[in-house]
Amino acid sequence: MESRSPSREADHALRRITREPSALATFSRLSAAGSTEANRKLQFHFKMRRDLLGKDSLGDENERYHELERVRRPDMTETMATTTTMTMPQAAVLVLRLQQWRSASNKNKKKFDLGALKEIVARAHGRVPPLAGFDSTSLGEESSAGYFSETIRLHLRYYGAEDEEEKALAGLPGSLILKSQGAYNETFEEMANKVGAFDNEHLFYHCLARALPRECRDKYLCLCYHSTPRSILMSDLGPSHEVVNQEEGMDFDLAAAAMVAAADLHAPFWEKGPPEGVVRCSDQQSWLCLIKEKSMSVFRRERAAGRSGFLGGDAEDIGEFIHSNADAISFSLTQAPQTLAHCDYRAGNLMREKGGLGIKVLDWQTFTYGPGLYDVANIVVCSMTVTECEKHCKRLLRLYQSRLSELGIEYEWARLWSDFRLCVLQHCFVINYAFESVVDGSGEVVPDCPELFARVWDRIVGAARRYGCLEVKL
Repeated sequence: MESRSPSREADHALRRITREPSALATFSRLSAAGSTEANRKLQFHFKMRRDLLGKDSLGDENERYHELERVRRPDMTETMATTTTMTMPQAAVLVLRLQQWRSASNKNKKKFDLGALKEIVARAHGRVPPLAGFDSTSLGEESSAGYFSETIRLHLRYYGAEDEEEKALAGLPGSLILKSQGAYNETFEEMANKVGAFDNEHLFYHCLARALPRECRDKYLCLCYHSTPRSILMSDLGPSHEVVNQEEGMDFDLAAAAMVAAADLHAPFWEKGPPEGVVRCSDQQSWLCLIKEKSMSVFRRERAAGRSGFLGGDAEDIGEFIHSNADAISFSLTQAPQTLAHCDYRAGNLMREKGGLGIKVLDWQTFTYGPGLYDVANIVVCSMTVTECEKHCKRLLRLYQSRLSELGIEYEWARLWSDFRLCVLQHCFVINYAFESVVDGSGEVVPDCPELFARVWDRIVGAARRYGCLEVKL
C-alpha cells in the first residue's frame, strides 16, 4: 500500500475528524512529528472544525453536546457485541425495522431551534427579524437529483407579514433551503463519505468562495446563510430560478451561459496551486481518482464474471481502452492547466433565471484542483443531447477559450482540444460508478434505471467515438 506524506495524511485525518473520534489520535501524532507543512494544514483545518464543533446552531443541541463529548473523550463510546441465530423472515423484519429507525433518526437530525434560525437570518440581514415560526416541506420535483444530499424548504412566518409580498417589502426571505447529509443509494453514500462531500461544500462556502470577485459570487452563487460539515442553510432560488432539466438537455444559449460562468469561476484559481484544504486531482481522495478506482474495481469484477466490464451498454472497446490506460489518463489530466474544478458541473446542478439566461451553480461537494475542461465536458457532453453536442461542441469550447482570454488567460486551441478529449475519457469512468447500483446479477440494466443514466451513457460514449478520444496521445 502506498504510504501517505505527513501533509496528505493530515488532510485525510482532518476530513474524518468530525465523523470519527479516532482521527484525533492521528492529529496528535502528526502535530508531535513537527512537520511544518503538516502542522500548517492541521492548524488551519482543525481551527475551522473546532470552531464549528464548539458553535453549531443547527441540529439538536443535546445530541450535539454528546457528540462533542465523544470527540473530546473517545473512551465514552462503548461497544457491545452479541450473537444470535435468526430465521430469514426474522432477519428481514429486523433489517426493515433498522431502516425505519435510521430514517426516523435522519428526520430528527433536521430539526433545529427557532432562536438559532432567528440569529442566522439576523446575521445575514443586519437586523433581528420578527420571526414567528417556520414550516418545512420536501422540494420534491423542484429539486434536481440529490445524489449526495437531502433538501427541504423552510417556509418562514413573521409577525406582521402575512404574505410573500409583505416579506419581500420588508427585505426578509419568505423561505430558505436546508441541505443535510443523505444519498441516492448506498453506492453514492459510500462515495460521498470518501470524497468528504459535506466537508467540501462547507469549505467552499466558508472559505473558497471568498476568493472569487464579489461580482462573480453575486452572479453565480446562492447566498449561504450558515454552513457546517453536516448541513447548509441557503437562499431559496425557487421564486426566481428553475431547475435545468438534464434529461431533456440544455439548449445552446444556456450552455453558452454555462461556458462563460465556468471561465469566470475558473479564472481566479487558474494555475495558482491548490487552495488550503483542496486536494489535487491526482490525490487518492479526489473525486476524479475515486471515480477511476471505483470503475476499475467494477471492471475487474465484471471481467472475472466473463462480461465486458463496461456497464450500461455495448461499448467494450471504450471500456477496454480506459481501464487499460487508466493511470496514463489520470497523469495526462495533471498536465492540463489546473484550477478549482467543480467536478459535478452539469445541468442538474444549475438553476436558470426564469425568463432569462442567468444561472446559479449549486452542489460544491466534489471539487478538486484539476483540469477546468472537466467541467466544460460535463456541460457540452453530459448535459446536452447528442445532436446538440455534435452541432455546437467546438463553438462552445471556443467561447470558453475566448472568455478566459478576456480574463487574461491564454489557452492554445490545439492543447485545449486535446485536454477536452482527455476529459471525455475521464467522464467514461463515471459510467461504471453510476450503473453499478442499477444492474442485476447478470450485468443487465434493471427496468427502473433512472432515465438520466441511460441518456448520459449515450452522450459520453457517443462523444468518445465522435471526437476520436481513443486516439488521443497519452
